[in-house]
Amino acid sequence: MSAALPAELPPQIVKEAAQWLVRLHAGEMSAADETAWRQWRALSPAHERAWQKAERLGRHFGAVPPAIGKPVLGRQRENNRRAVLRTLVVLLGAAPGVWIAWRHAPWREWTAEYRTATGEKREIGLPDGGRLVLNTATAVDLHFDERERRILLHGGEILVETGQAAAWREHPFSVRTRFGSIVPIGTRFTVRDRGDVIAVGVSQGKVELRPADAERRLVVEAGESAEFDAASPRSTTLPGRNPESWADGVLHAHDQRLADFAAELARYRPGLLRCDPAVADLRISGVFRTDDTDAALAMVRETLPVSITYRSRYWVTLGAP
Repeated sequence: MSAALPAELPPQIVKEAAQWLVRLHAGEMSAADETAWRQWRALSPAHERAWQKAERLGRHFGAVPPAIGKPVLGRQRENNRRAVLRTLVVLLGAAPGVWIAWRHAPWREWTAEYRTATGEKREIGLPDGGRLVLNTATAVDLHFDERERRILLHGGEILVETGQAAAWREHPFSVRTRFGSIVPIGTRFTVRDRGDVIAVGVSQGKVELRPADAERRLVVEAGESAEFDAASPRSTTLPGRNPESWADGVLHAHDQRLADFAAELARYRPGLLRCDPAVADLRISGVFRTDDTDAALAMVRETLPVSITYRSRYWVTLGAP
């Protein structure tokens, strides 16, 4: 029997948890405040559950701006604070099913051996001499032993370069995902969990896709891309895009819908980046840096007839001018 999901948190407790989280990240907690915060957490199991949820949100997804406590104009600071609190209350108060779906089952990502936050990249040397690069908001576990080499991707996107160390050559290598496995053959490739499918791009060598619930397998050669769910694999095309360009901090857009571009850029930016339906179908092309999303947004404004509204650093909307 599966465990029951926790009951929905009361709105007032959710709001209070968000307020405590912002105060903590702003560096405004005195000794007396810390005592009050601990007493608040101890009021009931719901209070503690709300706090644990808020803390995970802030720690792993960068939803709380670390600079909110910096000395800025009082009105601006208070407006920013209110915007952040509204965002946190929405996320913390989401129904359990929505929360689990957000960021692709984050409870698994929180316990992963290696993780990156929003906007962060991380490179890991593998025991076989290869390397693994984690893109923004990614979580993986590694399992290298006397029988196999396995990477378990819980969510996000990775670049894998298999190693050639003699001691590891006879150990099968695989990347396991929610929908099946990718088995490389001396190669360099990317894997991205898009939620409904797993997308794979191969730069060197080749890989074999093995969906969990299908007998059919698909070999993807260098320069090719594909995707699969549990039922089937299929070849895809990525016009004008290098699937591993993100490892160099680059986001390519090739005649892309603005809404789709905004969704990609949002992966590298803490908070909310929205695109109004009025401008969603505008097309954009160019090369943008993922390590400076403000500069990328400025380029969008210079290129297209759009406005950019900052309700706060963490709540941005692309709209009609």
